[in-house]
Amino acid sequence: MDDQNINKNVNNNNKDTQNINNQNPFLDSKKQKRDVNQEVLRTIIDSAKRLRLLEDRYITIRKKTQLTDQNMLEANKQFNSEFRAINDEIDKLKILMKEMNEKLDQLISESSGLAKRQELITLSKYVDLWKPMEFVTREQLEREFKLRK
Repeated sequence: MDDQNINKNVNNNNKDTQNINNQNPFLDSKKQKRDVNQEVLRTIIDSAKRLRLLEDRYITIRKKTQLTDQNMLEANKQFNSEFRAINDEIDKLKILMKEMNEKLDQLISESSGLAKRQELITLSKYVDLWKPMEFVTREQLEREFKLRK
């Protein structure tokens, strides 16, 4: 019986030790610290993942921004070259118009010395009246004189 009592006492002691361990604030604090540490570690890992994701997004946005900037610069260069070409064409057209205006002014000034329509009509009437086609030329007159002699 003594063995049985001893076993009972040992079992009771083990139970008491477990109860004491469960009630021991020091052991509880270690477990809490471990749980807190694990939670902090999970939070840090999660934050690190989020940070990597944000960094990747930032890099992607930065690349897109650089590409957009390059495209804008190329478009600006093309626009400037086209703008210069258009300005050159406008300058050429201005010169051409100036030359045409000068020639037109010259034609106008020359045409002012020409006969007007009414003057031509009057001249035509005189020509019809005189009938210069019926005039005798010197050669014809000389031939007539020779024939009559």
